[in-house]
Amino acid sequence: MTVPLTPGAVGQFEAAFVGLLALFAVPASQAGLAVLLNRFISFWTFIVFSGLVTYLSGLNSALAAPENVS
Repeated sequence: MTVPLTPGAVGQFEAAFVGLLALFAVPASQAGLAVLLNRFISFWTFIVFSGLVTYLSGLNSALAAPENVS
């Protein structure tokens, strides 16, 4: 078992993924595109989806500053 040196193994994962694809004779440009597409799908779609769920569940209004009730 290994411990990544960076959060989310950013950089390490990409290098390993490109190296693995190189073993299968995938061109470097296509391997780079595959790695970027994988990271986009795995990270950014989760962030957008989680933000939408948080907003729709009403947590946004719960965290808003309370109004003065005098």
